Amino acid sequence: MYQRQEFDITAATRLSEEGEIEDVLETMLGWADQLGPDPGLAVNVLTNRLQRTAIQVSESEAEEPPPGREASFAAAMTALYALSAQLHADRGDREGTRRALCGAEEALIDIMQGMHDLRVAIGDASGEDEGSEG
Repeated sequence: MYQRQEFDITAATRLSEEGEIEDVLETMLGWADQLGPDPGLAVNVLTNRLQRTAIQVSESEAEEPPPGREASFAAAMTALYALSAQLHADRGDREGTRRALCGAEEALIDIMQGMHDLRVAIGDASGEDEGSEG
């Protein structure tokens, strides 16, 4: 049911070159109203969407995904881990919160590395570690 709603939202929110973000937000708010007042269900839908996004963005024909895709995968995973950390914290699960925060921090590092690698690929940065100057 929710996957169908998500497809409907996607079809209704294609941005033009002007990027009518207000239309996207209005459609999303309408979807949230349809979902109802069940915060647990809303979190499940969001979590599943983040997982699907991470998997879809990492799919590549190449043996090793391009750095921009790796950074995008890590960004989706950062959001997923951050959400998970908050859910654990809300339940008073300190250890679960710590594990999720560690995952988010590792994913943030992967974002930065992927962005740097992409800059190197287009010639905006050197491939050497600037911190290793001697």
